[in-house]
Order: sequence, then structure tokens, then C-alpha cells
Amino acid sequence: MNKKLWMLLLACLLLTGCGTSRHGGGDRDDDDDGGDDDDSGGDDDDSAGGGDGGNGSPEGADAVPVGALVITEILAHPNASRPEFLELFNASDDEINLQACEVVDGGSSAHSFIINQPTPVAAGQWALLAESASLGAVDGELPVDVEWDAISFNQGDESESVGLNCPDGKGARHQVDTVSFDWNGMGLQRGRSWQLAADADATANDEPDNWCEAPAQDDAIYAEVDGVLDYGSPGGPAVCETLGGAQPQAAGEVVITELLIDSFTGLREWFEIHNPGTENIDIRNCVIGEGTVDGSSASEHTVDYELGSTVVPPGGYLLLARGADVTTDGSVVADYPYSSLAFPNSGSHMTWMDCPVGDQMVRIDQITFDWSDYGSSFKGYSLSLSPTALSADANDDAENWCLAGDGDVYFTTTDDDPDDPTTYTARGTPGQANPNCPEPGLNPGAGDLVITEILIDSLIGMREWFELYNPGTEDLELVGCTMVEHEQGAACLADDSSCRHEFDSFAGQTLVPAGDYLLLARTAVEITTDGLILADYAYSGTLLFSNSGVQELSIVCADELGGEVVVDTIFYDWSDYEDAAATDLRGRSLVLSSTATSPDANDLSANWCPADDADLYYSGVDDQAWGSPGAANPVCVF
Repeated sequence: MNKKLWMLLLACLLLTGCGTSRHGGGDRDDDDDGGDDDDSGGDDDDSAGGGDGGNGSPEGADAVPVGALVITEILAHPNASRPEFLELFNASDDEINLQACEVVDGGSSAHSFIINQPTPVAAGQWALLAESASLGAVDGELPVDVEWDAISFNQGDESESVGLNCPDGKGARHQVDTVSFDWNGMGLQRGRSWQLAADADATANDEPDNWCEAPAQDDAIYAEVDGVLDYGSPGGPAVCETLGGAQPQAAGEVVITELLIDSFTGLREWFEIHNPGTENIDIRNCVIGEGTVDGSSASEHTVDYELGSTVVPPGGYLLLARGADVTTDGSVVADYPYSSLAFPNSGSHMTWMDCPVGDQMVRIDQITFDWSDYGSSFKGYSLSLSPTALSADANDDAENWCLAGDGDVYFTTTDDDPDDPTTYTARGTPGQANPNCPEPGLNPGAGDLVITEILIDSLIGMREWFELYNPGTEDLELVGCTMVEHEQGAACLADDSSCRHEFDSFAGQTLVPAGDYLLLARTAVEITTDGLILADYAYSGTLLFSNSGVQELSIVCADELGGEVVVDTIFYDWSDYEDAAATDLRGRSLVLSSTATSPDANDLSANWCPADDADLYYSGVDDQAWGSPGAANPVCVF
């Protein structure tokens, strides 16, 4: 071989690797791993895809302009055993080949990976780079364009970054784009990608406000593995959190309409909001709160759409509760559960909703309540806004609120006490339109109401009670009336709660329906220990019926001239009945015969008798009770 030919062959071997296969303008090594056998992750790292002297060399490669490729999505903290990934967008007008580009992650522990295979990306299209060949739930689903094995993002590094260095057309690389992020510091969640929500621009993606976290909504799910969802938009436009309606901007766009303040075991506290408008309202990112009127204490919860539904349909309701299952039997489930609020059962308190408007929070609605006005007699009863007052102004007026009625039972449960089981009942209309609050009626005049039955000597654990009958044709209202009970001839001062109780709407039903009865009990509406027999109204616990001596029970109401009128009065001496019976009458009511239901007839002791054995209405473990509370009486038999 002549000297000239030898020199040419030597140059060929040294410069181009004559006799080896060519691929994409660079060398491929024999083990097809994309580089030399160095595990350092640098230019000579076979796991990194090859060094600059191989297929990943920028020498001779076309220049990739700065900003032509834009980083548009990052998943730095995937779900367990799921791949990290990076999404690039070709923002130029020309196809770009990623071969010889270098992916780098920075921060306190830097890594790099050189792309050594031809990887064309069309103009206006995305490329996916990841530590796995595909991002879907099964192999081959959502294939990536470049699979790396040297890049590893650090979620806890506040100086973490990812960048792309591509050929500059001069045999070297320059930085085409880079993005810095602090995954944990920004509160980004595991299994959610971070997406550029603005137009793909290498300057715009430097601003974190232009990015969004992939939301936990159906259109952002790209994979589900073992029941765990991956959220993002790899290979497509960003999918950011989507509102289900307009966010409240002004007072009254959402109205608080009902709340359960005093719950029992098996029932959670809840409250209800109403959308009086004609379009969907979305309360996500609003703040619901509860606190004292004087501001001395408060607790708040920011509404997170991932916890439940946050959309209130036009004219509809949203039920929010202190837990998902309002009732333990699962019959009532909240639309949105919270955990950080608790309604106190005493004292003046507020509940409110504030929503973001620009950079401020605006009070959308607020109500004030004091459950001690009602008391434990109404455990399980909701406080309900009349449907005639569905506005943020009208619900400020206590007169527009009332207790749920007995006809609105939605849950009943009995405790597990084997000796003395107690039944509890929840009343209200959670998540539904409320019934009308009772309209104020006429105050009764003399003789308009008749006292027809009274339990004087009650059983241990039971409550005293009495019954009013309205023989007329119009409903009569007790608000503005007073119950007075004392020994005959004794005085009862106006401020003496031991002998006087003024009726108010906070203690239960005060309307006595025409032709019907109203049952009134001492301290609470449950007049039997099992909770199955309920009064309509609970009066003061300091007012007691005496078991001996002549007693006087009266209903006194205001008249049109501002004075008082005695509606009805009865006199009784329980010891007379016990002495006559020569037996223990404890638990038996004193009954006005059904043949004598008039204000004059009930003045005669001859028309009264102890309840008969046939009128057993309660039978406990050790005690029994006889009478007909809240219902027509039998005829007395003497």
C-alpha cells in the first residue's frame, strides 16, 4: 500500500469510523446502549445516551434557536412506581430534531442525559421525555419520545431546575430553555404534573403564576394503576382546574338556609346553602367559618373541590357537613364534607362564607344564632330559614327562622343501652327546599283554648306534660301568652320562673291548630325515656306541678288593648285522686273526659279522672305510663 493511500485510510479510521454503520450523523457503539461503558451520567455515560463523541455530538448538528423548544409540563413527584416525565413543545415554525440535545436537572444534585437518537418534533407539537418507555397504565400506552435513565428530580430541593441544552450550530450546545421549581415549597401534590397554562414561550414559563397543578378531575386523568390515578396532560394542552360555575362575587349570591347545631350520636352537624340565581355557582376556594359574635374565637375551612362537590345549581342547594355521611345509616350523604368547624350549642355565634374576589375576600353571607335560645330539648332539630326569605338580608332576621317540624323526619336511631334504650330523631330538610315557617297566628281569647290533660306525678326519667285543645276553626298562636302554675291563692310575680313561663318560638311549635291538640312538656320534648313520644313544645324546667294541695294552672294571653286575658284555668289536687284510688297512680295522667272539652266543663272536678289501664302509652324496663298525650281523650268512667 502506498503512503498516500495509507494516510487516507488512517484519517478515515480516526475521524469517521470507516467500516462501521452510520445512524443520524453519529456513531453507534456495539452494545446499542447509546454510549460508552461509563456510568457517571456525563458525556461518556452509556446510561445517559452517549457522549459528545457519539451520536449525541452537537458537532455538525443544525442549530436549535433559543426558545424554539419550550418546557411545558413537569412531573417531579409521581405516584409510587410511576415515572417522572418532562414535556417539550416545538414553538418554532420548523421541525426540530432533539438528537444531540441534553436534558439537565440542577439544584444541589445535578444530572444530565444526552439524546443520541434521531427524535424529530414537528412544529406546534409536543415531545415526551421520561424514565419509562410509556406513561400509560400498560406497556406501550402513551409512548414517550425519549426514555432517559439519568435524570432524577428532587422534590425537596428549593433550587431544583430542569433545562434543555441543544446544538448551537457551532459544534457546541447552548441553553434553549430552563425552568426552576420547588416542588414541595409550591405545595404541588404527588401524582400531579405541573403544566404551563400560558402560551408556550420560554420567557412565560419562567413565571410560576403561568403554571397550574393538574387537577383531580376526570379530564386530567391520563393513567390509573392499581386504583391510583395519575393527573396531567402529557402530550397535549394543559388541563387546569375547571370551575363548575361562576364564583360568588357579591353578598347574597349564595345564602345560608339551614343548619343542624345540636346533633346526637349517629348524626353529624351540617348546614345548607342556596343559590338564588339562574346560573351555576362554584364555591371552591371560598372560606366557610364559625365563630363568636364578639370575634374572640373563630375557625375556618377553605373549600377544596377535591373533597366533594362545590357547585350549587341555580335555584338549588348544596349540603355541607362535618363528615361525608350525615347519618350513620348512609341515607343522607353530604355534597361537601369538612372537618374543622363545630357549631356551639350555647352563646351568640356566627356562621359565614367569604369568597375570593381579586386579591380580597368578600363576605357573601353571614348568619347569627344562639342555640341556647332553643336548648337540648331540640337535639337533632335543624334551624330552618323560611323559603319566603331566601336572601342574605332576610336571613339576618331571626323571625324568618324556625325549628324543623315533626313532619320533616329524615333519620331515627336508638342507642345500644340494653336496660334503657333511647331513640333519637333528626328533623329537617338537608339539601332540599325548606317548608314554610309557621305564620304568626291570632292570640287566643277567653275560652278559645282548653286544658284537657296533665301528667302531674311523673315516672323517674320521664317528664311532666300537659295538653291544650283548640275547639275553634282558626289556628291560635301562643307567642305573647304565658303559662302560670302555682298553689291556689298564692301570688306569682311577673319575673318568677318557678311559676311562670312566657311562650316563645325558640322552644318549639307555638301554633295550636284548629280542632287539634298541642302537647307541652317540661324541659325537653322527649316525654318518654325511649324518645318515642315527643311533645310539640318544651317549657321552663323550673316550673313543676305539685303532687299535693290545690293547684292552679292557667294560660294567660295579651289582649288587643295591651292588657291580659285568662284563656283557661283549671284547679286540681292530685292527692284527692290518689287517696280515692288507695293505690299508687304515679305515671297516670289526669284526663278531662272527651264529653267535657269546654272551658267551663273542665272547671268541674267531676269531669276529670286518672288515665285508665287501657291507655298505656309507655312501657319501660321498670315503669309504665298511661294517658293519651296529644290525642283525644277517652270518656271518663267513674
